[in-house]
Amino acid sequence: MSASAAAEYLAEIAPDVAARLAGVEMLSLLTVTCFFDQAAARLKGFGCLFPRDQGFRARGVLFNTSIFEGRGPAHAETWIFGGALDGNIVTLNDDEISETVLNDRERFYGSADAPLAVHVTRWPGVLPHYSVELERTLASLPLPPPNVALVGNYLGRIGLAKILERAAYVTENVAKGWS
Repeated sequence: MSASAAAEYLAEIAPDVAARLAGVEMLSLLTVTCFFDQAAARLKGFGCLFPRDQGFRARGVLFNTSIFEGRGPAHAETWIFGGALDGNIVTLNDDEISETVLNDRERFYGSADAPLAVHVTRWPGVLPHYSVELERTLASLPLPPPNVALVGNYLGRIGLAKILERAAYVTENVAKGWS
């Protein structure tokens, strides 16, 4: 669960842990999946990240059609926005977001394509800010009470593989310690 959800859950049984987790800064992300005619598929590969100094508002783009087979007849791309430098992107309306994506996309490809469809997904407060402050919080985080284990991306490991690794570790050790 998220740091804020863990803080709520632990508020009565471990208020010291809850208070620390409630202070974890969470960042918002926004993804925009755009579908285009197959002729718009100019690049193949996983995708790319945009350096901050290159003038793109997007943080990066995934080339879904290249990554995942059988996703349909249209070319699909998922554009990623937000994070520490652009948290307010989630407050824009869908039309403003579509315009932003299409502007970045035209700049990236050097030509404009009309999308067949655009799907916006807002992820408010979804990603912990991996900062020195988070490191300090984790270093001084009190132990949760017995029979409680923490698992989540706020524990300093990003990515689904690391979260699943932590969950497997916790499950294995809880089974040993609680049986």
